[in-house]
Amino acid sequence: VKNAGLKTKLRADISMLDRDMVARKKLLGVELYKLLVVLERTKKQNGISGVSLSSPAMFHAKQDSIKVPLDACRADVGVLQDAREAMEQELVYMEANRDRARMARTNSESIQQYANRVSDAATESKIHVRMKLLDREIYQRQELFGLQVYDDIVAASTSGGGGGTAATAGNEKAKAKAPAKKGMFGGVKAGISNRLSKLSSDETAIEECIDKAKKDVNFIQTKKDRKEREIAQLDEEV
Repeated sequence: VKNAGLKTKLRADISMLDRDMVARKKLLGVELYKLLVVLERTKKQNGISGVSLSSPAMFHAKQDSIKVPLDACRADVGVLQDAREAMEQELVYMEANRDRARMARTNSESIQQYANRVSDAATESKIHVRMKLLDREIYQRQELFGLQVYDDIVAASTSGGGGGTAATAGNEKAKAKAPAKKGMFGGVKAGISNRLSKLSSDETAIEECIDKAKKDVNFIQTKKDRKEREIAQLDEEV
């Protein structure tokens, strides 16, 4: 009876650890998606179109399996963000209309303006609720992205592709710190070096984000494995 109660508790602990692992993978999706958006923006500023998943280097081995869910997530999030931006514009329009409204000159105008303000307040309240729901949908879509790509990202980062970006970042930072050559070409080279350094720092941030998620999930998995061994030992005692 004692062992049965202990095993029940251990199984409950394992279920909680499973939920913790899922939650951590979801969080990776949110964090990674935002970092990839920043990387894409940086590349566009430097005249590079799109996000090349061969950079960071760790993505190269699993580029296709990561790119498909990333593109789907970007499309879904884009639709939700467009809807949110439309609501923001609607709020701006309503505020502008209030600012343009002239002062009431008669009692009937005062009553009408009061009724308009009450109606606008109710409409704005509904818009804010819908915007919060959209924010939640965006967050959940990014969480799903994390669940979809976690295993492939781990496989890619442990297949020997990892570490290239960090090395590149170090090289580019060293270049950025090097004295700039005088003259027109020196200025051009310094500008390119600064842009590459920014690009490398974005890629390094992605690698660090993935490494931290892997460590967190592995830590939880280690705790789960230990509890499963305890259950196995209790079974042997019966």
